[in-house]
Amino acid sequence: MTAVARAEEPRPPVEDEAPRPDELAACLRLLERARATDPDDPRWRAVHEAASQLHRSGKKARKAARRTQRRAEDLDALAAATRFQDQNPGADPEPAPPKAAPATTAPEKTASGRVLGRARACYVCKAPYRDVHPDYHLMCPECAAENLARRHARCDLRGRRALVTGGRIKIGFQVALKMLRDGAEVLVTTRFPRDAARRFAAVPDSAEWLPRLHVHGVDLLDLPGVAGLLDAVHARFDHLDVLVNNAAQTVRRPPAYHREVRAAEALPLTGAAARVDVAEGARAALEAGP
Repeated sequence: MTAVARAEEPRPPVEDEAPRPDELAACLRLLERARATDPDDPRWRAVHEAASQLHRSGKKARKAARRTQRRAEDLDALAAATRFQDQNPGADPEPAPPKAAPATTAPEKTASGRVLGRARACYVCKAPYRDVHPDYHLMCPECAAENLARRHARCDLRGRRALVTGGRIKIGFQVALKMLRDGAEVLVTTRFPRDAARRFAAVPDSAEWLPRLHVHGVDLLDLPGVAGLLDAVHARFDHLDVLVNNAAQTVRRPPAYHREVRAAEALPLTGAAARVDVAEGARAALEAGP
């Protein structure tokens, strides 16, 4: 009798398997009857609880789907900005600035036509914004317009001497590049001096300012290396006009990235990069460091 009872038990439903028409019809009839009953009736309590759980799980799933869709749409909107992608070893070199436009002329702001589904806080002023600027996707329209107007601002720095720490990529690279283009003599520090030399040499207008660039390899966690940097600065400059303390480990990189950059440090400089004044004081620290 036990075997017969087991044989008559319904098989458990397979996940994601659609219900049979007779199962669906029976379920709907039961729910229709339960709707007319008292939720506190112990005979129907299990049905009401199951229906409530089903409603909550469905509502939660739909909310999660909408959130995922909104995030994907916001990511597409942000990705449309020209500065969405961070600099990386395969990135194109920084193009030369347009020479035809006067230094005081601000680029005209254009609308991107992209709107975020959820407001973000501006990177600069922290105000919420939804309209995505075509260039500065992390800024509100007001801050983006100001940064765009100042992007190509120029200043006569001929005869000035500058030191930029952490000048291989990103902000440090851009700051050093602007000062070189404005006539300054710039000393850049980095843990990867040969990579920095290649990056600066790859800029289209590098021939105009490359003789005024000096690259000093140093790991700022290595005290003897820092002392060597100070000696090098004193030997090269009798004074400094500009000091930009930018060096910081703020970007997480995968281990493979540093292995590739470190391996490239062992290769000789060629072409325009070979003409860069490079002091490789950080080589020992690089070989020992992570």
